[in-house]
Amino acid sequence: MTSSRNKLISQLSLYRKHNLNYLDRKFDQYVNSRPLDDLNSLPIYLNTILPFYLNSIPQLVTTLLKPSSPTDNFKDDYKSTTSEDMDASNYDVESKLASLDKPRSSNKSSPNRQSKSNYSTTKYNFGKINYDQKCFNSTRAVRKMKENTLPTDRFSRAATLAGLIFNVASATTKDAIRRYMRGEYVDVLTNSLSNDNVIKLVVECLCKMRGTALKFGQLLSLQSDILPEKFRQALISSRHEADIMTKTQVDKILSREFGENWMDNFSEFDYQPMASASLGQAHKAKLKDGKEVAVKVQFPGILDSIDSDIENLVWICTYTKLVPDSFFIREYSRELKKEVIAECDYLNEAKFYEIFRKLNLEGFYVPKVIRELTTKKVITTEYVHGKPLEDLTGLSQETRNSVGRRILKLALSEIFVYELMNTDPNPSNYLYNEETDLIGLVDFGSCRIYHRKFVKPYLELVLATLRDDLDEILRLSVEVGFLHPQETQMVINAHLDSVRASADPFKHDVEYDFKNSKTFSTCIERSNIIFNHRKKPPAPEIYSLHRKLAGAFLICKIISAKFNSKKVFGEVMEMTNL
Repeated sequence: MTSSRNKLISQLSLYRKHNLNYLDRKFDQYVNSRPLDDLNSLPIYLNTILPFYLNSIPQLVTTLLKPSSPTDNFKDDYKSTTSEDMDASNYDVESKLASLDKPRSSNKSSPNRQSKSNYSTTKYNFGKINYDQKCFNSTRAVRKMKENTLPTDRFSRAATLAGLIFNVASATTKDAIRRYMRGEYVDVLTNSLSNDNVIKLVVECLCKMRGTALKFGQLLSLQSDILPEKFRQALISSRHEADIMTKTQVDKILSREFGENWMDNFSEFDYQPMASASLGQAHKAKLKDGKEVAVKVQFPGILDSIDSDIENLVWICTYTKLVPDSFFIREYSRELKKEVIAECDYLNEAKFYEIFRKLNLEGFYVPKVIRELTTKKVITTEYVHGKPLEDLTGLSQETRNSVGRRILKLALSEIFVYELMNTDPNPSNYLYNEETDLIGLVDFGSCRIYHRKFVKPYLELVLATLRDDLDEILRLSVEVGFLHPQETQMVINAHLDSVRASADPFKHDVEYDFKNSKTFSTCIERSNIIFNHRKKPPAPEIYSLHRKLAGAFLICKIISAKFNSKKVFGEVMEMTNL
């Protein structure tokens, strides 16, 4: 261990020395080519860029080499999510169904087996997270997905992050010098996040590291108001272009999980993954009996590197002021940590698959888990054929309306009826089958349980908003955890505008046009004020809940759905026993 640390420190020191010498030579070259009376501007860049990136190395090395520990260094007064909230064993589906007096016969939404051979062969993706309509209309690729050996220990991952900082420092400095030569004086940090070379460096680093680092970047990308748009779009795209494991790594993992003769379980296994996400990659395979399955294999070293990855990334965001203090990056990352730890347990995900199958969701299909081929690191399920919802734009308006209606009703039912939610809003986790008119649900790694003490006042807040009762909205907003009692009037007004806009689809007994709705843009505009000026972080449940609800709204917007959303809300209220 000591030798590994010394080696890393030595490498970082040499790297830093090399970069400082390189930058010194570059500055000398440019200084010699500029008039003396312009040199008084040069210290602006010297005092901003070099200390900002390079003089931070000693602190970076200390942070990177700190032993990984499950202890969180966050504010004591912040009540975070517990691991029990994400443990499927703590959800009693039988009692929940009994309390709702819901029929529990066979899986009503099972697809017609005879028509399965006619399913679309569109491959589903375990990976894409997209929150902006532009993501679906623009070129996403910054780099092509490539096979690569993933860094598996925290020292190699630390070195990757350190290398990123050095490379960004070099690219930023060179760009600043070019701008100085043209007489341009800009905010160095803000401009660097829109620099194509810097964006490419960041995306390549995240794609190489995968795991918590990639997920951190992707979740950060959802906050459209705190990052430059070009940089944010690149973070979104990173999920499509992340590196995949080598065939040797896949073999090693499956041999460890299933035994040396693991291939005897399959008649076919495609080493080329059909999708690659932040924590694992999915392979299409076929069992000996001919059943098509999806095999999701977790990347090596992900669980062991969670603490160090998050601590390093939080440090970078804090030190560089990448996000404002009022974003509460530490509390945000604390929730992320709990989510990633839960997602790394594929046996827990398998239980959530089985719970959602028992809910008999009308209009949906949840694939079976192949238990004998499922472990903590590998999960095997039925292969679900269908189109990801972002690809439904060519279908009839009636079909898109029906799909959108079901997606919104599912999201509302999860929180207000079942008090259990799959919080991943990724449109590619919903696969529509035209033959059966069913929506297949895949990837249940990001599920969490919501407690009545949160859900009940949250529902009361929604109902108060529908009544436009401002006093109750403010009182319940404080109770639920949206607002601090001492918030400024500016934040309170922005919050009121945001919650009232969110309730707009449910106020009117008419067909609601999601494509032309201003709800999403209004909420984003107001959240900019909230993120930059609020006094406390939101309740921990809010992070995942609003990610899912916003995702449901966006899916309806993407597919241009039109339906009476007030009726959908009314149907959910008839089902709830809150």
